[in-house]
Amino acid sequence: RNRLTFVADLLHGANYDPGYPERAYIAPVNGLDYVPNPNSAAGVMDYSFEMALPANLYGDLVLIQWYYLTANSCHHAGYQEYDWPASWNVDATSSDPC
Repeated sequence: RNRLTFVADLLHGANYDPGYPERAYIAPVNGLDYVPNPNSAAGVMDYSFEMALPANLYGDLVLIQWYYLTANSCHHAGYQEYDWPASWNVDATSSDPC
């Protein structure tokens, strides 16, 4: 109902998606910004996005719910049409629709 709008990816250069303006695309963990964690099989990568609140939404306290769509085994609507940054080396055709 009161969706945020993507404004900018402050660290990895994700592009605005006019078909899905509420989406902030997460850079893949395969670049120079990836820092291995020697204490686990996981790694660490920072993300920072600027998102805009709807103009009619205001208050002293605003609760934001993050909704995450994964694309590691299938892709969601708009995924193949998104303008992926070239440096991300994403093959948007490598999976089937969810």
